[in-house]
Amino acid sequence: MGAALAVVLVCAVFLSIQLSRERKESAAFRASWTPELEELWSPFLTPKRPLIVSVAAPLFVGMQGYGLFRDLTLNRWEDVLTSPKIDAIRKALGNPGMLPRYYYAGSGEVSAAFHLGKLLATTNLSMSIAKSSQLSWQQLADNNVVAIGPARLFQDQLRALPAELEFLMDEAGIHNLHPKSGEASVFADQYPSILRIETPGVPDDGEVYSLITLRPGPLSNGAVQSFSSNHSPGTLAAVQWFTNPPMAKALVAKLRKPSGQIPRYYQLVLKVKYKDAVPTDISYVTHRELRTGKTNPAEK
Repeated sequence: MGAALAVVLVCAVFLSIQLSRERKESAAFRASWTPELEELWSPFLTPKRPLIVSVAAPLFVGMQGYGLFRDLTLNRWEDVLTSPKIDAIRKALGNPGMLPRYYYAGSGEVSAAFHLGKLLATTNLSMSIAKSSQLSWQQLADNNVVAIGPARLFQDQLRALPAELEFLMDEAGIHNLHPKSGEASVFADQYPSILRIETPGVPDDGEVYSLITLRPGPLSNGAVQSFSSNHSPGTLAAVQWFTNPPMAKALVAKLRKPSGQIPRYYQLVLKVKYKDAVPTDISYVTHRELRTGKTNPAEK
């Protein structure tokens, strides 16, 4: 009897300590949601609409018996089947069979998803994760979506959403479709891309641009937000600005309109300096409020 009572007391003390710890952690989590973060994420903070976080998983060509090959310019299987480069590699290897594979994600995209998950885990949202290759039109119609990774890996799903874009990303950087006075027409990336021949031993240091786009889903329902850059450090930096309270405060001050509100839909350009693939400086460049109702002809 005494032993049983001792066990009950120990359990009660343990549960009491655990409950107290969880309450403190919950309070700390709630404190992480500053007014600015709530303002930035308000389109997604509705429990009635589930959230999908889609992380870029690029296409690799599986050469049966030899391994995997990745070409940054080949992001659809139909392009692989007509690629002279892939054809030459296959011939050199004795024409092995080929398979599409989506196994890997960049380190910046993984870190970005971690930062985002850490913040949104404090909400009561119903959340799931999907690779970019798995994101379907039905999912876009039924869920809110956050897409993390290079624009080229989401273009098939996002290009027809109902918003007229002001900025478009390609391999060179971000194109400013309607430059204001003093603005560049292209925000060009400067980093040692593997698409160019570089001096051996060049460290992975540079300057890239990030593009954040918030637009409606199909039929103007829900919200779809993409965090894009041509290089992983830029993607990570973009998400950091939307999950770090001081950065979020500075960002909302830039986005706020004379009315006191921030735009419902917008595009935002950031400049990211990095060293050894780690963001070291992130700065605001410009943003535009988006008009909705039809897609941008440049993306069709």
